[in-house]
Amino acid sequence: MAQAGQERLQRFCGLLAGRHSNQQQAFDNPPFFAHIILKYRALPQFDQPTLLLEQGYAVDPSQPYRVRILRPTLQGETSIRVINFRLHELQRFQGASDDRMIRDTIAETAFGVLEGCAYDVTPSGHSTFAGTTEPGCRCIVHRNGVDTYLKSRFQLSPEGMTTLDRGYDLTTHQRVWGSVAGEFTFQREEDWSDEIPPHWWR
Repeated sequence: MAQAGQERLQRFCGLLAGRHSNQQQAFDNPPFFAHIILKYRALPQFDQPTLLLEQGYAVDPSQPYRVRILRPTLQGETSIRVINFRLHELQRFQGASDDRMIRDTIAETAFGVLEGCAYDVTPSGHSTFAGTTEPGCRCIVHRNGVDTYLKSRFQLSPEGMTTLDRGYDLTTHQRVWGSVAGEFTFQREEDWSDEIPPHWWR
């Protein structure tokens, strides 16, 4: 890959890799914001950038409600596309974000792509990135007994990230679920970028 693109992708993965928490926001405004933990860990067994995401409530960190495999790839000279995958057997990999031995057992056959759920990411500064779900309203999320489509955006910087996830009715396009008080604001509490293997950039 071109040097500039490689450096951009490397910065993006490095900023993701870590533990992010919105503890301050949750304490300041508990009626609207639950305390959530995001954990992004590199999976060095793969030849290309691949990370594990576990997202869960701080009150029950051992039971994340969202587990994904993320694969950021360059698109053209400036953009990054993050492909989202779902693990086929969640119970088999429970606790992987905190257990390297479990993470090491994740193979290519363990996950499948989530169609329509990629994120398109563009740099918005030297070390800041903005991402949105790909167009098309095809990222289907079943929640509270109803199928909805996800519209999501985030901004990532060295300090942390902001996110906004909302689900919309497939027919009326009215919001069904998601934050009514705006974006979640996460601070980066731990940096795990040193787990990213150098062979991803060769």
